[in-house]
Amino acid sequence: LTGATGFMGSWLLESFAWACDHLGLDAHVVALTRDPNRFAAKAPHLASHSSIMLVQGDVRSFTFPKGPFSHIIHGAAQPSSMESQQLQHDIIVEGTRHVLDFGRACGVSKSLFISSGAVYGPQLPSCLHMPEDETAVERPLTVPSAYAEGKREAERLWREESGPGQRTIARCFAFLGPHLPLDGQFAAGNFIRDGLQGGPIRVHGDGTPFRSYLYAADLVV
Repeated sequence: LTGATGFMGSWLLESFAWACDHLGLDAHVVALTRDPNRFAAKAPHLASHSSIMLVQGDVRSFTFPKGPFSHIIHGAAQPSSMESQQLQHDIIVEGTRHVLDFGRACGVSKSLFISSGAVYGPQLPSCLHMPEDETAVERPLTVPSAYAEGKREAERLWREESGPGQRTIARCFAFLGPHLPLDGQFAAGNFIRDGLQGGPIRVHGDGTPFRSYLYAADLVV
C-alpha cells in the first residue's frame, strides 16, 4: 500500500486492521511511508498492529520489499497545495512507474490505482451528473493542473502496463471522515475547522454548487 498515511490510506489501514481483528482476515500489509515516526505519533494503534508493517521510503525510489505479494494498492500523491507543481507531477508519474516496476518484479496478481475525478477537469455547469462513459479525460485540460495531468499520465501508464496481473483504476471524488486534513485544500475539512474555531465559515463560491460526500468507511467497502 502506497500513500498509506494519507486520508484514504489511513482508512484502508483502519479497515484492514479491523478485518484482521474481528473477521479473521489472517493477512498482512506492507505500508510505504516517508515518515514512519510521524505516522506512529498520529495513529499508534495502526503503526503497532501485528498485521501492518511500515516501510520507510519515497514512492519514486523505495527499495522493493522482499516476499510474495498478492495485491498492490497505489495511492501515493502529494497534495495540490505543494509549492512545486513540477515536483508534484513527478511524484505522481515517477512513483507510478516505480510501483509498476515493483508489481512486475514480484508478479502481483491484482493491483489498484487510486486516481481522481480531477482527471476530467472542471465540471461544466450544464453537467448535473458525471456519466460513466464521460470522455472529457481524453481532451486537454482547460485549467492547468499538475495534479490532474499527473493522474492522467499515471492512468495511461497503469492501463498500458504489460506485466502480469489484473490492474484496476478507481477515480475518486469527494469524501468525509476522520483523518481528513482540516488545513488543506479540502473544502469540507476547512468548513469543520472554521466551525471548531467559532467561525466564520468561509465559503468560496456563489452558493449555488451542491456537493455530496461519501463517508470514508463506505469508500473502503
